[in-house]
Amino acid sequence: MAITEIEDRITDIINQDNQDEFIYDFLSVYDFPKATITKLRKGTNNLAKESEAVYLKNRLYYQQVAADGNLMQRFVDLKQKVEELGAKPRYIMVTDFKNVLAKDTKTGDTLDVKFKRLPQKFEFFLAWNGIEKADFDKENPADIRAAERFAKLYDVVVKDNPDASRHGLNLFLIRVLFCLFAEDTDIFEKNLFTNRIKELTKEDGSDLDHFFKTLFGVLDIEKNNRNADTPSWLTDFPYVDGDLFKDPHESLKFTQHSRKLIIDAGEKLEWDQINPDILGSMIQAVASEDSRSHLGMHYTSVPNIIKVIKPLFLDELRRKAFKDAKGNEKKLNDLYDRIGKIKFMDPACGSGNFLIITYKELRQLEIDILKELNGMGIATMYVPSVTLDQFYGIEIDDFACDVTRLSLWIAEHQMNKQLEREIDNAVRPTLPLQHAGAIICGNALRIDWDKVLPTNCQTKCNGSSKNISNGV
Repeated sequence: MAITEIEDRITDIINQDNQDEFIYDFLSVYDFPKATITKLRKGTNNLAKESEAVYLKNRLYYQQVAADGNLMQRFVDLKQKVEELGAKPRYIMVTDFKNVLAKDTKTGDTLDVKFKRLPQKFEFFLAWNGIEKADFDKENPADIRAAERFAKLYDVVVKDNPDASRHGLNLFLIRVLFCLFAEDTDIFEKNLFTNRIKELTKEDGSDLDHFFKTLFGVLDIEKNNRNADTPSWLTDFPYVDGDLFKDPHESLKFTQHSRKLIIDAGEKLEWDQINPDILGSMIQAVASEDSRSHLGMHYTSVPNIIKVIKPLFLDELRRKAFKDAKGNEKKLNDLYDRIGKIKFMDPACGSGNFLIITYKELRQLEIDILKELNGMGIATMYVPSVTLDQFYGIEIDDFACDVTRLSLWIAEHQMNKQLEREIDNAVRPTLPLQHAGAIICGNALRIDWDKVLPTNCQTKCNGSSKNISNGV
């Protein structure tokens, strides 16, 4: 069963009124035989002696708690009882249907969550499916959820719009991705995009196309240049730029189903936990297998990317140049200036994984140089060094090109937040979006690379030095 199916089934279960059936329905989501659950309902294999309790040997000890009961005390009592048992259940779990407390007796991990948030924590119980949570976490659950939900949305929108251009469909999805990320990461107000859809569009989705056309058009206009008759509900949306909303929205048909999928993506996903490089694997989820095989679109993991870029340039910058510059103000300023002049090009960039990781590594080095200067007692004034216009790419698939640009913007925002966390008084706004050097859609075997990134390009290299020490 796909992750989104598990989440959605648990969501349906917690919204039911029959609390006595909750635990049986919850177990049915995982890999329990129907016969086992049927016997449990009848009490045949329920070893619990207490009322409103379920004890399935080796698997679960569950206790339902009255609304006015002490949930924490019941949880403590149940843990004590389990310790006295000869054979321990893998999980213990108590709920008053407002909150859920649970413990994995093998790993010692605990869960304390609002009852309504249980669908988003389904992975805590994946040991019932033979999947240990530690292994699942390595794949980044937020990334997997995003990929699956957008694959569903893509399929539904494509099916409902058989005559729409592929570029129009892809551009729509990229814009929705940005808006969902923006409302979870302080680019937009919290939940602004999703709430406006819920509040202002019909449940059948019939007016959703007009909503998107209006919103996307406004996001490309600076606030002081917007028409006086711009609807008031749009005033909270900022100016985005970056060419993301420059082209007009291609009219699409939406239904109750597609509207719900968009709202679910906003409400059920934690976009602030998304890695920008997930968008590479997301392409695998939304593109056909034949297309991926033919176009060479595939996802390269972060560790494998690091294995490539470390010997190419990262080791020299970090282990040699940065190590040698520590304690020396001039060398640190020179290195800070240098990393803002290097240009990077991936002639088969796919959805931008190498460019994204390279950008993030350089931004972290930028931050580390500032920290070193501050640690030496040298006052610094933050002047950006590494910028997106240092990064170039060629990719034959237009959707992958759009994903690369979006991924770089997301990476930039995440590193701007990292900068604010690590360096006092250093602020680097994300909006308006900055332009990447050039992400070109075309065949790298036929395009003149010198036209993408001219070898005699001195625009940035001849710019003024980014000395950041006060008085320098």
